[in-house]
Amino acid sequence: MALAWTEATDEYIKSYVNGIPTKNGGTHENGFKAGVVKAVRNYIETHGLTPKGVSLTAEDIREGVVCILSTYVSEPQFQGQTKERLNNPEVQAQVDNVVRPAVEKWLNDNKTIAEPVVGRIILAARAREASRAASQAVSRKSAISHKLNLPGKLADCSSTDPEDSSCSSSRATAQAARRSRGATGARRRFCRCAARC
Repeated sequence: MALAWTEATDEYIKSYVNGIPTKNGGTHENGFKAGVVKAVRNYIETHGLTPKGVSLTAEDIREGVVCILSTYVSEPQFQGQTKERLNNPEVQAQVDNVVRPAVEKWLNDNKTIAEPVVGRIILAARAREASRAASQAVSRKSAISHKLNLPGKLADCSSTDPEDSSCSSSRATAQAARRSRGATGARRRFCRCAARC
């Protein structure tokens, strides 16, 4: 196994079983991912680096990971004829049991490298939560927005005050608007809800 964290936002894992590339991963990759996540979480908890107000997900921990994983399995069971995915269920626990202690030891032995890795993970978690909050704000804003694309001479109300607008779409409202424009000499713009805009 070769492992590194990069500044990239995606994880990249190249895996092999008995020298055969497994493009679609499988149980050995799942074991690797679980082992790395458990090792990093344990390091963070042991050294009191748990961030306040942010929850770390497995995706945050694995963000930017680049890995080459090669395993040897005595009786591999692949999915399909192309051997692109390993299906041996016992391999997941075996890989997890090898990866977790190795990564934990490496983090503890290389604290000058481990702390920037943990900082990057926390930054990824904060970015994820900020992105989600921004997305929710946009969703709420678009749900509240009263702007519609209206055809022809119709315009949407610029006022949200119920006193200034009343919903009416009758022909009489349009005639009343023409009469009031003629009486005052000023041009009034009426929207779909007969309010002054």
